[in-house]
Amino acid sequence: NEQIEINLNFDLYSSDVVLAKQTFHTNLLPRNYWGGEERMAELLAAFSCPNANYISELVKKASDVMKSAGHESRLDGYQSETRERPYLMAAALWNVISNESIAYVNPPTSFAYSGQRIRLPDDIRNHKTAWKNTIFFRGV
Repeated sequence: NEQIEINLNFDLYSSDVVLAKQTFHTNLLPRNYWGGEERMAELLAAFSCPNANYISELVKKASDVMKSAGHESRLDGYQSETRERPYLMAAALWNVISNESIAYVNPPTSFAYSGQRIRLPDDIRNHKTAWKNTIFFRGV
């Protein structure tokens, strides 16, 4: 669950003769750790988890909200070929997420450069806190 430093050792052989050796030093990060701007900042988007169980639960609740408001329960977005439907869906999702009472946690000042752990959807369900709500909302 923590970052570890490792050496990757590569040996190139021809028959039993070593032709070349190379060692690379690297760090392995836990699966829920974003490395920050110093380690490929664009990987932040990889923490969007649309298939997480908690996201499925929220989407189901949004579908139920749509149905109880007198609309079709399917969440078909732009496939409905209307402008109104995606807005109705977004409103239903916002309603559901707001009712979850998820608190915002202020990240440390250095998080953008050096990174930090990301709360994945199931962690958010268990703790009701998230530091990067945008990543959570992208999953929904």
